[in-house]
Amino acid sequence: MSLFTKNIGEIQFSDISNFVGIRLREDLRLDYKEDFPTDLAKTVIAFANTAGGIILIGVKANKNTNQPEAIPGIPLSAGLEEKVTNITMSNIEPPISPEVKACPYKSNAGLTQDDRAVVVIRVSQSDIAPHSDLHSNAIWIRNHSTCNQASLDVIERLLERRDKGNLLREGMEQEANQVATSALPGFPLRDGRIRYYEIRLSPLYPLKITFNKSTDDFLREQIGSICSINEASLKLGGIDFISRNQTTNRPRRFFSFSRNGFLIHIEPLEMPTPDEVYAERVIQILAKMLRASVRIYEHFGYFGRLSVQVLVGDVRGMKLLSLIPRAEANPFDDPRTCQEDDIRTGGSYSLNEIKIDETAILGSVYNDLLRGFQIALENATLTWRLNNLVSHLP
Repeated sequence: MSLFTKNIGEIQFSDISNFVGIRLREDLRLDYKEDFPTDLAKTVIAFANTAGGIILIGVKANKNTNQPEAIPGIPLSAGLEEKVTNITMSNIEPPISPEVKACPYKSNAGLTQDDRAVVVIRVSQSDIAPHSDLHSNAIWIRNHSTCNQASLDVIERLLERRDKGNLLREGMEQEANQVATSALPGFPLRDGRIRYYEIRLSPLYPLKITFNKSTDDFLREQIGSICSINEASLKLGGIDFISRNQTTNRPRRFFSFSRNGFLIHIEPLEMPTPDEVYAERVIQILAKMLRASVRIYEHFGYFGRLSVQVLVGDVRGMKLLSLIPRAEANPFDDPRTCQEDDIRTGGSYSLNEIKIDETAILGSVYNDLLRGFQIALENATLTWRLNNLVSHLP
């Protein structure tokens, strides 16, 4: 597994050493920097506007051949990864959040601790290009092994690419709606209604996945980490997984993964009575789905941003019950009815953000669900409840 596909958090200095040993030339998707560059934003912009790529800071390249010839590294210091993130978030418009890993090592065997580092920066092709440098207003693109300012016709093509990406995602969304529509009638009715929740994860750039036994087995394993699965069925556009009630044989949970990389989960809301709901169950499943999604998308070589959408459907007039009873009084002791037909929430996150900021993502969704039921919690209480939900995943 190369630096282009390996989990960024698992990359070690030995991986970099092996990669450099292959002596790949700088090209459209690869750049070596001997020292920490003053114009890092320029290279990040160029990669994002073109085809994505990797920047290795601390690797020296031959100026004639563009091949790496040494790994001098840069001085190891605290906050190298944060330094990169601050540059890309504050100097680029729209901001870019690349994957970053500082890999420390000893410059000689006699040292007792690491003193040097190589910084790996992995930039995804952007779906919202063109990006520009805030200081110069320049739009950079990658041309072979150099970064050049984009001409007007190139900028126009970037805008056309963004529009095309939007059309592709709209098509994926329509396919997902059809999948959801066909799945819902199979779920049981309660009080004449199908009260359910739906979680959708989709790459901002559609994938092209070929399904085979290896792919099927891998996906079954990952979906199985979320909940038990009774059956899987391959279809033209992807694969469906279903968990059925062993007594009634009716679907209890439904998953679909499309050839474009669209992951959908639909499940009826848990209800003690027809007008009460455990909406917190959504948070627990979302946490498991986020963790599984990181493994799934990295497996297929996708390291871009994910759209995360959560829908709690047909909940007007229902009351929210808590999965976490607590002795002292809190808003759940006097639950209020939902005044909305559906509750929708979500956002767009990189895989790295999902791994690092899982709690913040879950907290945002949890807050939106509570507001839908007219419940507001103080931050400390919200954090306490969220930690309990995630630490006791079923």
